[in-house]
This record gives sequence, C-alpha cells and structure tokens, in this order.
Amino acid sequence: MKRLIFLALTLAGAMAFIACGGGGSNPDPNPGTTNDHSENAHEDEQGAEALHVILKEWSITGEGGEPTFTTDAGDTIFEIHNEGAAPHDLKVIKTDLAADDLPFVDGRVDVEAAGETIGGVDPLPGEIQVETSLNLEPGHYVLICSIPGHYQQGMFAELTVE
Repeated sequence: MKRLIFLALTLAGAMAFIACGGGGSNPDPNPGTTNDHSENAHEDEQGAEALHVILKEWSITGEGGEPTFTTDAGDTIFEIHNEGAAPHDLKVIKTDLAADDLPFVDGRVDVEAAGETIGGVDPLPGEIQVETSLNLEPGHYVLICSIPGHYQQGMFAELTVE
C-alpha cells in the first residue's frame, strides 16, 4: 500500500512539474538544428543547452540511440523521458571513472565513491517526461539509473562537457 501511495504521489508531482513548465524553461519541441557536439543536444529558446535523455529498460540514450552525450559548459537542461514501463531515476555524477566501471555495493552504485553527484531526478513512473536544469563545468560525467539492479543491466551513459 505504501508503494502505491508513493507511486501516486510521484506521478502527481511529476504531472504538476510538467504542467508548471518544469522550472521555467520551455525548450523548443521541434528544434531545427542540433549543435556540433551531439545529436542529442540542442539550444532552448533562451540559448541554454538542452539534452534529450531517454530512460527505458535497460538503457539511457539520446534520440539517436547512442549512450553518449556531449555539450558545452554552463546551464544545461535535461529533458528526461521515461519511455519504459518500470520506474527509473537519473543521477548525474562528475567522475573520472568510465560509465561501466562505477563501484557498487548490494546491487546499487556507490554514488559517493563514484564521484560528485551534481543532480538528477527521483524515480519516475513509466511514460513520464520531466526537465531539470544543471550548471555543468567542463569534465567527464556519467548518467545512471540508481535503482537497485538497473545500473548492472546497462542503465548508464557517458557525458562530456566541454
């Protein structure tokens, strides 16, 4: 019963977030061009970089199906789509480690040992889209789903910030 209540509250919160514009930014739903860095990145109406991130069983990819992203330093909007049936979250971790080489304990990535968690979103039920904005410094980042077992099944991606 607690799980059902949590899921209902998570869904209601995500829907409210979407209805309110996801933090004040409204990316162009039909971006005309992509930047030189990644086919998964484009600029929103205010000129901020936007990354289109797709979560599903068992991958994190962009629109082209690639598990790699590249963007410029600064404000970056993550357009996160859970296209899977299961709940998934997204954590953005600044690290020197490869995406497929993060430490884990008891079926979960040890995010503290992996690097610095910059941000992300809590678990989203399937077929939900949300946005979050992060200010990224140049470096190497990893995107993961931190739900137990999901990382081990392939839910990770690389992000390079130039």
